[in-house]
Amino acid sequence: MARRKASEEGQKRFDGFGLCELAQVDPDRNRRRYYCLLLQPGLFEISLQRQWGRLGSKKLRVRDESFGSLDLAMQRANRLYRERLRRGYREF
Repeated sequence: MARRKASEEGQKRFDGFGLCELAQVDPDRNRRRYYCLLLQPGLFEISLQRQWGRLGSKKLRVRDESFGSLDLAMQRANRLYRERLRRGYREF
């Protein structure tokens, strides 16, 4: 198992239901990326919805995941959040 930095383990964005929008902008590389995490209650499960694409685009890719408990959903959301921060995304 790979070792993680203490600062990466401590970066938690989700402690309940919520929305987080991230962007990565690099004009030199013509890169304008958008990433959104939405943690919300469903009828029978907890839903984690991810959206990503180019900033300003009307077409976004969407992926939904369902979880039996809020704790599992928050763990997944926080892991995805940390991965995006490592790749240069920032909240806006």
